[in-house]
Amino acid sequence: MRLTKPSRLKFHLRFETAPDLISGIELTTNGQKVAWSIADYLASLEKGVEELLKVKDEQISKTSSDLTPKIAKRAYELYEQQGHKSNSQFQNWSQAEQEIRKLGRTLNLNQKLRSNLRMKPKLNLKPEGRG
Repeated sequence: MRLTKPSRLKFHLRFETAPDLISGIELTTNGQKVAWSIADYLASLEKGVEELLKVKDEQISKTSSDLTPKIAKRAYELYEQQGHKSNSQFQNWSQAEQEIRKLGRTLNLNQKLRSNLRMKPKLNLKPEGRG
């Protein structure tokens, strides 16, 4: 509704402060409520950070058989770069494993960070409590 001329409609406007809405806003009309607060936003942000931290546990629990082909390929590349030295296979495997695991963690974290940066604050839409 757009008001361009003086109207005969009566509006009741009330301003209140509430300690549970620090740095927030709540609009109530006709039994409906729209609310946003920094506390709600921080709670959703905390949940996103917890999900990011789970990535590390997921990578550690990932079975080595899932990564073995990639590690083997990288270890062979290192072997070729060193001129086919036969006494460095354990070092090559160890280096390849570290590189592949680090790359996997980095890609996963970057993916999660990008999706969390697109996250928008959530609005609380609830019917107003009557009573």
